[in-house]
Amino acid sequence: MSTKVETANQQTTNTDDFQYEPVPKSNRKTWVDLTFVWFGAAMVAQLYQAGVTVTIGTGGLPNGLIAILGGALFLALFTALNGYVGYKTHCNAALSSRYAYGSVGVAIPGCHVADIGWYVVNAAMFCSIVTTLFPQIDIKVWAILISMLFITNNYIGFSKMVILNKITAPILIFTGLFGIYKCSLLPGGFTAIWSNVFPPTMSISAGVAVVIGTWAAGCSRAADYMRFAKEAKDSFLASFLGFFFGFMLCIVTGAIWGAATGTSEIAATLSALGIVGLGALMFFLQNWATCEHSSYITSTSLPITIEVVTKKKFPRRFIVLGVGLIAVCICGLDIQSYYVPFCAFLGYLIPPIAAVSIADYFIMSKTDFHWTGHKNFYDMDVNSEDVVHHKFNLATIPALIAGLLLGWKLNWGISSINAFVGTVVVYCVFCVIFTACGLQKKEMDLNEQLASRN
Repeated sequence: MSTKVETANQQTTNTDDFQYEPVPKSNRKTWVDLTFVWFGAAMVAQLYQAGVTVTIGTGGLPNGLIAILGGALFLALFTALNGYVGYKTHCNAALSSRYAYGSVGVAIPGCHVADIGWYVVNAAMFCSIVTTLFPQIDIKVWAILISMLFITNNYIGFSKMVILNKITAPILIFTGLFGIYKCSLLPGGFTAIWSNVFPPTMSISAGVAVVIGTWAAGCSRAADYMRFAKEAKDSFLASFLGFFFGFMLCIVTGAIWGAATGTSEIAATLSALGIVGLGALMFFLQNWATCEHSSYITSTSLPITIEVVTKKKFPRRFIVLGVGLIAVCICGLDIQSYYVPFCAFLGYLIPPIAAVSIADYFIMSKTDFHWTGHKNFYDMDVNSEDVVHHKFNLATIPALIAGLLLGWKLNWGISSINAFVGTVVVYCVFCVIFTACGLQKKEMDLNEQLASRN
């Protein structure tokens, strides 16, 4: 009887992709699988829009490429650091945040709703494209079909996401490169594309912030995928080969297309290059791969917050369905028009949340000032009483506030980097201050009480 119960529990755990516990060794993936998933997720349709907007906004392709490279390098590093924490704990991003935020404080990073917005924006953009191609069909019909189709793979789980991305990757690569080839056939070729000048509407640093904002939310959740890594190198290889390559291919393609055609309207760009049909297929696959990413990482994080608040476990698949239904209701409201402001906002909102976990793991856990008083805290089981009895890390509050304000209000440098670095510095300083004030001693007393009971 007990064997049947254990089997049923294991099946339930597999169904929800281990949202409440570490991924067991038997379910971990190779770096190849992780790379394909990251590649498909990184090839976001809106990145073409961002590449076009940044290139034209900064005055031309040379400035646009500087902004793109700066933002992409930050995001790749951000992904690798977050992903390594996921590899180390083999937990999703929200659950692994329990080490830094506490078993109650984890409700802060777990309340990750930014990617619901991403799902809606992606679905809405594709709905607008297919409505242009097939105007006889009402956009509300497309909203229902597209919004529900894009949740199918991640509703089943990570393994089906791998399959879709292995199919889409070669198509996306071919279309991007073919579009660049078509640009070379325009009058003047690449020389004219490089020398085209547009009235600047943003600085290069502002362009970097927009680039970072395109993927700040997704990169902060890198642990959701990297927890499946078998080895540490798998995490880093997937981050740079999958995310960085896919991201750069997508956004640089958009930059070249924009510089060649002089328009930030993707439909007009595809028309000018004569690749409307191929572009529609590309955007369909891209949106599907990206939307599954957005709803998947929402479904692995939000239940953690719900559990903290209600004390009840919430099935991941219910969140996936909820995200799809929200998109059905909003897709036809032209929300994609707010894409660039949305990116800029996420560029300084999201980095501080992940920066706390990065600083806690890579810096404070190696010192005598870790808020729990533990050594090798990250080697403990995330669901053990040794971890769970640490409820809330007060140092996270000033760190998050400082990071948000620095990213929002500091009119120097790059907002996303200001927010990230500011959060790391303030978090480390307050860990030392709170240790001196005796807060760490209270946590150490809890450790001693638990040890005495055992």
